Amino acid sequence: MFDKTVVLVASVTGLTLHRGGLAIFGEPLTDHPLIGKPDPLHTPNPLANGRHQG
Repeated sequence: MFDKTVVLVASVTGLTLHRGGLAIFGEPLTDHPLIGKPDPLHTPNPLANGRHQG
């Protein structure tokens, strides 16, 4: 169940189609300050993306 808490933040370096789906390439940012905080995008989806503002 998605409780709207950020569990991973990553820097996306690329996207590609793979076996009919989308593959996302990037690096996890394990010390990002949003990890463990409420979803700042207020999205109903368990997987979301947002643009870094800063």
